Amino acid sequence: MTFTKGKCKAMRIIICIICIIFIMIKLSFYSCIANDDDSENFEATIAMQRETINDLTQLIATLNDDIRTLHMDIENINTEISSINSARPLNQSIIVDPNDPWYIGNIQNNHIGVYLPINFIDVLRSTKNFSIALESNYVNHPNRGIYHDILIVDREADRIWSNARYNDGYAIRSDEAVHFQFTMINDEIYINAPNDIQYLRVSESIEDPYGYVENFVGQIIFEDAIVRNIVKLDDNVVTVLETGLNLSINISGHMHMVGTPNVLVRVNREELFLEIIDGLYVFFDTVRLNMAENARGDTIILEF
Repeated sequence: MTFTKGKCKAMRIIICIICIIFIMIKLSFYSCIANDDDSENFEATIAMQRETINDLTQLIATLNDDIRTLHMDIENINTEISSINSARPLNQSIIVDPNDPWYIGNIQNNHIGVYLPINFIDVLRSTKNFSIALESNYVNHPNRGIYHDILIVDREADRIWSNARYNDGYAIRSDEAVHFQFTMINDEIYINAPNDIQYLRVSESIEDPYGYVENFVGQIIFEDAIVRNIVKLDDNVVTVLETGLNLSINISGHMHMVGTPNVLVRVNREELFLEIIDGLYVFFDTVRLNMAENARGDTIILEF
């Protein structure tokens, strides 16, 4: 449907251009007559010239509208083409091994990367809180999430890896992976999984998957401070510009932290508990509750 509309719109534009050329020729002809001192129909010629100019103005306005809508049609066509060319079920090419239930062979090069669940990303963006975003997967399923917290598509190992709460690594079974579908939308790669679960690729490289996630999380949580030139973010390190202090984002410590810090960071081997309070980034110390759990302390180490 979009292709047909685009072709019709292009034909209208061509016709408009031809009409404009014809009107310009008429206008030039009337100008020659109007400039002829011997003409007995000077006023009539001027009137016809004005009418022709009005027609030309309306036609140019119509042409502008058609060009604008054609541009939108072209964008829609490109989107449709991308969807058609990029939507590719993994199970069309996957090679499984009956003796290895985690083997996922023939992974495509353009599918390699680190993926995060869309639900996690949406909650992270709305709350700027990594703890809340992570635990949103376990609200009704405390021991097993609805979706994987991370997917690492690894061609060299013939595996897709995950890590529950960034504390329990495992591989995805091939009988689940065959239902994954890779799709490109607006130049972004997604994995569509059963039950309307979707994952977005946040890195094409898997060299440092958790570092890429920490950078992604940092961009969202520290967005306001970055915009105000208070901090800069390089990889997973937040640098306070005024002092040069480096804060390393740490997503693996949340499993053992009581409470919901916006994110945990490390400074000189000390773990800090970030709370964003009325727009201020407030970093508290942490204290050990027992052998397995830590909690926020009462001492403010840093704020900006």
